Amino acid sequence: MKIMFHSSIPRLFRTTLVGHLYEMCQDYPTVLLSEELDQETSDVLLDKSLFPNLIAIETVRTDSTGKTNQTLAERFRHHSYLHGLAERLIKQYKPDVVIVENDVWAFEMYLLRAAKKQKAFTVALQSSVKIPIALNKIFLTRTWATEKLPDFLPLSLRIILIKLQRLVGHFLMYWMVPVLTFSKPFSGPTSYVTWNSVTGRREADRYVVLSKAYYEQFKKEGVDKSKLLILDHPLTRKPRNFFKKAYNPSIDKKGSFTNREILTIILPSINSGFDRQTLKPIEPTELFKLRISAVLCTVSRILPSWTIYLKPHPSYDLSSMPSSINALITDNVLVANQYDPMDKYIEMSQVIIAPPPVTSVLLTAKYQRPEIVLLAVNLAKEFGAEFYREFPGVQYIEDKETLQNILSSVKNSDFKEEPLQTSEDKDSLTLPQLILREIASSANGQLIK
Repeated sequence: MKIMFHSSIPRLFRTTLVGHLYEMCQDYPTVLLSEELDQETSDVLLDKSLFPNLIAIETVRTDSTGKTNQTLAERFRHHSYLHGLAERLIKQYKPDVVIVENDVWAFEMYLLRAAKKQKAFTVALQSSVKIPIALNKIFLTRTWATEKLPDFLPLSLRIILIKLQRLVGHFLMYWMVPVLTFSKPFSGPTSYVTWNSVTGRREADRYVVLSKAYYEQFKKEGVDKSKLLILDHPLTRKPRNFFKKAYNPSIDKKGSFTNREILTIILPSINSGFDRQTLKPIEPTELFKLRISAVLCTVSRILPSWTIYLKPHPSYDLSSMPSSINALITDNVLVANQYDPMDKYIEMSQVIIAPPPVTSVLLTAKYQRPEIVLLAVNLAKEFGAEFYREFPGVQYIEDKETLQNILSSVKNSDFKEEPLQTSEDKDSLTLPQLILREIASSANGQLIK
């Protein structure tokens, strides 16, 4: 059995998908398709003791890292490239199983379509947090209406215009452009353009999700339950030992973190937020004050001797940071390199604080270090952030008093929380075993249970 494994977002590959790839490569020849990876991960992939059956690595350039403001002609040329690349790779390697992150983005759809022609079994893997699609559509529609259109237009009109724009964009990207590349349109119920990007409702034969809660969520969002499978995050299973061997040594070289008096505050990728009750936009200066400045002031006051990192998301616009933040930057408050891998800060920190919007960082952090203190702080009471309540091991906070009490407990070593259970030393199903079971079930015409 030959495997083709595609990853479109390098930081999610490093935190999650590389663990699945590790499992596949122990027994089966595997071809990796990926964007350009960080040097540390690239070096790890070349280690044959870790990836004995990784037979090739193909660098691909997909929509997720391409230009966001391409003209129709540029989109046509890019889709022609993606279509041709997918066809070439499938014909060249002739995989029996094709694994992707989703089945709604352009390259993934072309790849899965080509794989189906070769009668390959196709699998999608959940690699990050997925908030309910209804919440996501509301948030992104209002974000675009706020950031992309002029303020003098009524917000209700801007929302209508954005929805119309996305519908036109969907027609172009899923129908017109594929036809121009001599391919069939991508008909179907989901679309990354309209933010209805539910994986599992298109070409993927199976969608492997991270928990029973996600299984129920995706079932409600229209994914056939026969397609849904549950497999815990690699960091909670035997591949956890791989992550320790592959990445932790580089963390140790940076110095000792035995006292762990380090706290990291995440700077989110999106600078828009909306009141939970009214859904009206929160003024940017006020939003930054409640998301970052007020939290940083509280942390600095209660933990004055701690090192505090402000870690921007890779797509965070540093120029948008108000100049008032300079007064809060002291010798022990540092702005981290936004392109540094987040797992390094998870490893060195005792506490991580994340403001809205919802990010995968807290989920990954709990898997990576079950004993870490994770605080989701929503002082502005923003729409959508309450989804953090569903995260295992995350303290959801909406007022300064609760934040102060928890930080004081951490300072006095009084904060207690039941750590997330991992099964790295227990027998559990691996991804290859799960796929083989499903292939056998499909061949026998059995219903998936």
